[in-house]
Amino acid sequence: MRWLVRAADAALASAANVEAARHLRAAIELAEPAELVDLYERLGDSFPDAGQSLEGYRAALARTGDGDPDRALRLLGAILTSLTRMTGAVADRPTEEELDALRARGAALLERAAQPLAKARFHIGEGFYGFWISNTRPATAAEIDASEAHARQGLAIARSIDDVGLQSAALDALSSAEIHRGNWAAARDTARSRLELGDRLDLTERMDTYSMVAWSSVMLGDLDEAASMSREGLSLVQPGQVPAWALHLVAWRTYALALRGDWDDALATAERGRQLWIEAGQIPAGYANRGFLAGYLIALARRDEPAAERLRSTIDQIMVQFTKSRFVPFYRDVIRLKPEGAAAIIATASDPDASAPELIERTVSLAADRDWPMPLGALMAARASAESRSKARHLRATFDRAIALNKGDPGLLRVVLAEAEQMHARPLIGRVRCELGRLTKDTQLIEQGLGILRDLGDREQLERFER
Repeated sequence: MRWLVRAADAALASAANVEAARHLRAAIELAEPAELVDLYERLGDSFPDAGQSLEGYRAALARTGDGDPDRALRLLGAILTSLTRMTGAVADRPTEEELDALRARGAALLERAAQPLAKARFHIGEGFYGFWISNTRPATAAEIDASEAHARQGLAIARSIDDVGLQSAALDALSSAEIHRGNWAAARDTARSRLELGDRLDLTERMDTYSMVAWSSVMLGDLDEAASMSREGLSLVQPGQVPAWALHLVAWRTYALALRGDWDDALATAERGRQLWIEAGQIPAGYANRGFLAGYLIALARRDEPAAERLRSTIDQIMVQFTKSRFVPFYRDVIRLKPEGAAAIIATASDPDASAPELIERTVSLAADRDWPMPLGALMAARASAESRSKARHLRATFDRAIALNKGDPGLLRVVLAEAEQMHARPLIGRVRCELGRLTKDTQLIEQGLGILRDLGDREQLERFER
């Protein structure tokens, strides 16, 4: 058994966390009962993906009584962090009441625990609570403030024990508070500060850091920065290293490249993401579907049927793992190109539990591209909800395009075109120039748009405007 543990240590030293988890699972099969709690905790700490880590931490906690408050709090804090921070990778999402029970147990243990590491983990897990609850309902200002306070406490403790991994996680929680306030520039600045931790930061945290910078940049409409930083981050990863974490960054890179119009690179990156997903064990990587859906729409536009089918199947296999989500059937209709699926997504986009703004944005874009019916009232409500929740520049532009087409409003299309040009969003520029030119009978504008669509290889839209 010990040689398996040594093999796991060697794998972790080279950031091969999926391999490390396999060794630890094999060691667990051979271990004596007294050795299991340590091995399960190590399985959790290897973090091959959220599901396996939760399994390890929960098994360790089940073998740890509250009579050992340090270990119990350390494990509970790790479970809480896995649930609240990695919400897009947890298919079996607990209810608010279930999570509150876990939090209450942790708060009670916090009163008795002495280990700084355990306390920091719990505070950091609480630091992401606002982020977690926002996938069910809007977090209140008080909840966001409380999460931020916990994150600051966790950061202070992590600095006192010089634990750079926990410092990075605490800073990530602070970024999430800024996101909820719609301050994407501050969120990006905080994410960038994590890079100052340098080479001492392990590869999982570095991947997450670059993902947060790319995410914030996309939401600011700074697609060039999102593409640049995601490229820089992925250059750090070698084959076999942290596939689930690298997939997060690949997804944001694919999405940003798709919006920019770097479609050759976007399709290649989407395929890289698909291979990472397979390598990670075909996990419930809901967070990756923003990239896979973006790649899928490019493949459709180019009439690349093999690529489209690979990506559609991947999206579908991920979505069906989220059995509790009421939105999954709608998105499964969208990827089967059923207009009623898009209509359902738009009709529910303003509901309190609606999330995944990138999937909503790609769905609205697809519906506009295909002239699918979109009720104006639902579009307006969805646009208002998106603006109040995320204040994302590209999402606002996509909704405004759909609204302008619905109303036949050239003035609003001109506003969208100006936004698209400032973001360097070439696919949107090409579409809107054609749409605006058709509305105003400006053949020169149409030809400009068609030139962009030809460069992109967008066969679907070329046929739409040339017929």
